[in-house]
Parts: sequence; structure tokens; C-alpha cells
Amino acid sequence: RLSLLVENVLQISILEKGEFKLKIQTVDLHQLIEQAIANTKLQLEKRGGEIFTDLQAQTPEMEGDRVHLSNILFHLIDKAIKYTTEKPKIIIRTANEKDGVHLSIQDNGIGISKENQLKIFEPLFRVSTGNVHNVKGFGLGLNYVKAVIEKHGGTIHVESSIGKGSKFNI
Repeated sequence: RLSLLVENVLQISILEKGEFKLKIQTVDLHQLIEQAIANTKLQLEKRGGEIFTDLQAQTPEMEGDRVHLSNILFHLIDKAIKYTTEKPKIIIRTANEKDGVHLSIQDNGIGISKENQLKIFEPLFRVSTGNVHNVKGFGLGLNYVKAVIEKHGGTIHVESSIGKGSKFNI
């Protein structure tokens, strides 16, 4: 676990220094979403959850790094599954916009306070849940997600309320 933490910190350091290289190619966002859903299917079924899609983007193709884009989709879906006390219900939407594709991933999870929403993309930050962390992690995932999105020229922000879930907009 410590070795993995060190590796993750080194990767984040590379991202922050701008030494991060993308292997740009044309990718189909809808195809990546379907793969991410397939990769989380067992975890979702184990919790009795469901994923709904509303893939409205008429042009889902974009220039990007397939591996890193797949990782961010997997990471956001994984968080949506883990951070709910109920049966996970996740909605993934896409739509074309003037400058590209808008992607949102919405869940029915525990939510994030306004105060913590300002910090969740910082490295090593984890929302405090007292002495118990029911979900294992290092607090690096959302920092990675943000770094990858920004390296692709995009933005990410969250809308969330405690007890009402979260919606990540990319």
C-alpha cells in the first residue's frame, strides 16, 4: 500500500510539472463510456446498483488519450459506486457543445459539503469521516482526474449537496 502511495505521488508530481505526455488519437467517448460501464459491472451488481445513460452527443468523437480518458471515466464511476450508502444509481450524460463534448456523471451518493468541494481536487485530500474511512484510498484520484482533463484542454467541476449525491461536469 505504501509503495502504491509513493508511485501515485510520483505520478501526480509528473502531472503537476507538465511532464505528462498524452498519446493523442481520435477516440469515441460513447465507446469509452460503455467500456467503463462494462469494467465496473460486477462491482455495481454486487451493490445492487444501476447505471443509466443519456448519450445525446451526436458527435462523440474527440482527440484524446484513450488510456487516460478511460481511467478518468472508470475512476468517477468507481467513486459513484463506493460513496453511497444506498443502492448506487448513476446517470451518465453527454451532449455536444460549441467547443466539444459535455460529459456529466451524477450519483445518489453521500454528497460533498460546499467547503470540501473547494478541496477535493487537491492531492492527498480526503473528506473527513471521523476516525473511520469506509472507502480505501489515498486522496489522489480526483487530482489525477482534474490533471488529465486539464491536459486535454477541458475543465471539471462538481455540484453536490450532503445526502443528495454529486454531479461531476466535464
